[in-house]
Amino acid sequence: MPTPPELEWQDRIDHILDNLPAATWTAYGELGRAVGRGPRQVARYLSTEGTRNAYRVLRSNGRVSDGFHWNHPEHKTAREVLSEEGIHFDRSGRADPHRRLDADDLIELMRDYVPYLCERKRGRGQPVYGLVSGSARFRPAGCGPACGS
Repeated sequence: MPTPPELEWQDRIDHILDNLPAATWTAYGELGRAVGRGPRQVARYLSTEGTRNAYRVLRSNGRVSDGFHWNHPEHKTAREVLSEEGIHFDRSGRADPHRRLDADDLIELMRDYVPYLCERKRGRGQPVYGLVSGSARFRPAGCGPACGS
């Protein structure tokens, strides 16, 4: 049986942000350290992919990036949503540093992220690789989103 490929850094970011608890935040640099990339590369990925929970990634000083844009269904800002989740901001717009997760915390969120080989095949009989986490999204019997099930 073939070995699953190395996880792409983008997949690791997606998994971390999918599992980032409400009322917590991290910085671009911390997320970059957790996945082996620089903060600018992380910011570029988040700005182009519409990744879930990207609003929880702030600048290292705890401020929402000036360049952060999203299409919130209720037209709320990232700061408004974070405040509703329980993150307090000081007068200069910095998020509570006690709610910040560092690279070690983010790596811990990936602890249960294991590669698997999906048993279904697509196209020309090539195996489809995917990922399963220990979260509620777990797909038993080796099948997951990669096979469309």
